[in-house]
Amino acid sequence: MKSLQSKVILIVAGVFVLFGIVNFGIQRLIIFPSFLALEQDEAIKDSKRIIRAIKREVHHLDSLTHDRSSRDDTYEFVKSPSKEYTEANLAADAFLTID
Repeated sequence: MKSLQSKVILIVAGVFVLFGIVNFGIQRLIIFPSFLALEQDEAIKDSKRIIRAIKREVHHLDSLTHDRSSRDDTYEFVKSPSKEYTEANLAADAFLTID
């Protein structure tokens, strides 16, 4: 009786070891490379989206600064800063109108 029990335990342990090896092999050879490729594709897409957003923001800021810099009162403000210019042009409300 004891030899039958030890044989069953040995067979069950062997099945678990075999399952572990097959599972590891499938994950290492099939799932991991596919997952890695998916992660890299998503990272590239996200990077491109971030670059587009940054370029869009830089273009918007460039347009804003170009518009502000062409005014005579901006030149005067650079020469001698004044509180009136700051309150009129650099207040938070002024930037709400330009999104």
